[in-house]
Amino acid sequence: RGGTFASPDADDDLSRVAEEARAVKQREAAALDEAERSADALRAAESWAESRVASVERARDEARDELERAEEALAREAARADAAETAADAARRTLAAGDGDTALEQASAAAAAAE
Repeated sequence: RGGTFASPDADDDLSRVAEEARAVKQREAAALDEAERSADALRAAESWAESRVASVERARDEARDELERAEEALAREAARADAAETAADAARRTLAAGDGDTALEQASAAAAAAE
């Protein structure tokens, strides 16, 4: 007769192989889940880092703008101080020359330049 005879040992071997295959699939699924969680964590960290970089860049730009405004204000103050000093020098020279009225006008101009 051409029938196949399956021994109990062969059935046990097939069952063990099938069980091992299921275990391997479970480990693969667990490893895939872990890889996906790791990838999600990496994406979140990358997003956080990009956000921090953008924040630092904005702060740097704001600081640079503030520095430029401060330098411009300092330049204006220096120009006013120079103008006041020039007017005060002229008033001193005029007063030394004996012209008190003109010296008073020049002193007033120096005070106005200093404002």
